[in-house]
Amino acid sequence: MSRSIHKTVRGVFRGKSKTTVDEMFAENDSDVEDLMKKRTYKREEILRRKECRQPQFPEGTE
Repeated sequence: MSRSIHKTVRGVFRGKSKTTVDEMFAENDSDVEDLMKKRTYKREEILRRKECRQPQFPEGTE
């Protein structure tokens, strides 16, 4: 199953007042939850790629 989430911060929050955005967070809006999941996936993937990129040195040669 793909973890792709096709929502953007601009698409969800653009043109909304701060009060409306605060209400969206308070009500656990589905779009806001999707953005949080998307950010979590992106962080995990960035860290995974960073770990793969770093050279692995044998012990004592660092």
